[in-house]
Amino acid sequence: MLVFLGPIYFASLVFGHLIKREANLYQAYGSNLLGAVIGGSLEYFSLVMGIKFLLLITFGLYALAFIFLRTGNPRASRA
Repeated sequence: MLVFLGPIYFASLVFGHLIKREANLYQAYGSNLLGAVIGGSLEYFSLVMGIKFLLLITFGLYALAFIFLRTGNPRASRA
């Protein structure tokens, strides 16, 4: 059960940590909603391509988010 709920738990921790410093809350919540829509679409896409493919996509998206937070967003680099 922890394997399935772990990503949701850690995603909520990351979002909660980042939202504390965000000045534009509407954009942050909109981005969170967009991420939920894309994540749901990828979940349905995994029915076609398989769960292992979804794990690769998930890893790639988390890696891109990490890289963007460290290099592309000057507000996040002040953390």
